Amino acid sequence: MNFDKIKFNNLEKPKINGLNIVIDTGLTIEALKNTLSDYGKYIDFIKIGWGLSLITPKLKQKIEICNKFNIPVFFGGTLFEYMHVKNLFAEYIKWLKDIGINHLEISDGTIQIKEKLKLNYIEEARAKGFVVFSEIGKKSPEDIGSPVGWLNQISNEFEAGSNYVILEGRESGTAGIYRSNGEIRSGLVSDIINQFDKKFDRLIFESPNKSSQVYLIKNYGANVNLSNINNNDILPLVSLRQGLRSDTFDQ
Repeated sequence: MNFDKIKFNNLEKPKINGLNIVIDTGLTIEALKNTLSDYGKYIDFIKIGWGLSLITPKLKQKIEICNKFNIPVFFGGTLFEYMHVKNLFAEYIKWLKDIGINHLEISDGTIQIKEKLKLNYIEEARAKGFVVFSEIGKKSPEDIGSPVGWLNQISNEFEAGSNYVILEGRESGTAGIYRSNGEIRSGLVSDIINQFDKKFDRLIFESPNKSSQVYLIKNYGANVNLSNINNNDILPLVSLRQGLRSDTFDQ
């Protein structure tokens, strides 16, 4: 049987869109090795969730494994917020450089940071050579923010130098761009994409479950950037992007 007519799209790295960002919520060393050995070709970044990096026993070994597979690592924005509260930002970015991390997430999902100060953090991180992921949205399902507020914040953070803007969804898919019941805030997402259509490749949607992945792929295309992907879900996600599953068969 001849399958020459079958063509898969956007699988070669490095990619400018269709990014798959896997969240490490406590993977063992062996689980990380196995995940990257089998599916590393489909993973663009590994994010070690929230503040886990400070208590991960074999952190340097994890970073080395990811480096072996040419997959950049960054740490959850909650760790940045922790360092901000402790007044340790300068020490934090020095530590990141010392352990070979060149990507930094800056967020204000758990705490309140004055907008100007957050923008200053973004500018400083870029000046020190980091690839910056800034995150918009709160982790509390009750703190949804107005669409205008989201749009203004995204615009300001891009202007300050963010390479990518992450749209909050948590690892549960129940906050930020999602309602507490997991339903996507479709009007907000549509407003964001319409206003920042020319920066679509620099928007990253936290999408931790199949239903949100299907929605975003069906409505905004197979090359939408997705984050907070469970390591067990990377191959199913690729199948959704390629129309190899019923949910997106007609893509």
